[in-house]
Amino acid sequence: MTETPADFLQAVLEADGYKVLTAENGEDALALMDSEYVDLVVLDIMMPKMDGYEFTRTLRETNNNLPVLMVSAKELPSDKKHGFLVGTDDYMTKPIDEEEMLWRIKALLRRAKIASERRIVVGDVVLDYDCLTVSRKGEVQELPQKEFLLLYKLLSYPGKIFTRIQLMDEIWGADSDTGWETVTVHVGRLRKRFQDWPEFTIESVRGLGYKAVKKYEQKAGKAPLVADAALFHRVFLIQLAAVLITAALSFLLTKLGVLDNLGIPRNSGFCHADRDAAHQRSGGQRGCHRHRENSAAPL
Repeated sequence: MTETPADFLQAVLEADGYKVLTAENGEDALALMDSEYVDLVVLDIMMPKMDGYEFTRTLRETNNNLPVLMVSAKELPSDKKHGFLVGTDDYMTKPIDEEEMLWRIKALLRRAKIASERRIVVGDVVLDYDCLTVSRKGEVQELPQKEFLLLYKLLSYPGKIFTRIQLMDEIWGADSDTGWETVTVHVGRLRKRFQDWPEFTIESVRGLGYKAVKKYEQKAGKAPLVADAALFHRVFLIQLAAVLITAALSFLLTKLGVLDNLGIPRNSGFCHADRDAAHQRSGGQRGCHRHRENSAAPL
């Protein structure tokens, strides 16, 4: 039996720990999502029956905050703008790099998990947004609100550089009369608190601002489920991880000579991930509740 581009993409995803399901188009993907738990969508804009814009708009109109990654040959700024306006979380133009796509999928899943669980885990360290606590091996520290929100923001995007002004606007508010020096003071306090904790550090980037650096890589969890679709005008759904709708990744494979070398005809694919882990993420309420201003997670 001849291997299809969908088979090839499925192999790439499974090699990265995903399991894959497939759907022919946006309408079929929506129908499948009624019976399958999905955590993220990767989609092409050009699809039959329902294009990527319409699919994403439909999700958002039903208050579905599923992470969406658009993959398209449309590369004009107006095309990308349209995608973000209808609700996509990320946008890649073809030809795409497979490894980069996997990186983006992982980043979207991580952020979605943080938003839903309202907690961050870095090795043995746990940040609990509802309790404003940082714990490690039985040691629990309850932080002042601004210190906690600052640390939570930085560890939500490890490696990303934030300017002092960005952090001021995010944590203290754009209308605050507090000077940006306050950020420096709070960073200093956080460094002193956690100077003996090896899991992370807060680093200064000269002339720019600050970034959090994870020193401890978490062990990989249970392998997600990935589903396969066709590579041309098809849908990929990733459960526990993502739903992926893609149309013409075969363009990239053709460019790389993969299809010709393998004798693969051009069609497509779709993925989703492990339901048990997803159920754990959306599990029962924790016993800690605090009333405070600015209670929304700063993501």
